[in-house]
Amino acid sequence: MFGERKSEAKVISCTKEVVENMPDMGRANPLLEAVAIQDKSKSMWMHDTFYIVTFQVGDKKKEFKVNRLVYDRLKEGDKGTLCYSGKNFISFEKDNIL
Repeated sequence: MFGERKSEAKVISCTKEVVENMPDMGRANPLLEAVAIQDKSKSMWMHDTFYIVTFQVGDKKKEFKVNRLVYDRLKEGDKGTLCYSGKNFISFEKDNIL
């Protein structure tokens, strides 16, 4: 990948952010839209989960959105090689601990 960088890094935080969005009913059914707005349980709403990992790279912090598989295998304190391009996460290979 163009502009790819590899750096020694340490995972300093793993967080997930859930964003709730009211469903887009358009103008097709105003009654259904009114019901969705008043839905306290938000069961009709769209829920998006974003997984965010922050790395310490030298004296800088780099934050990336990652997929759930990457998020699930990382924990705070993990050390290894971070590969990224600009603001895009590519991979993180943990150091082998013998």
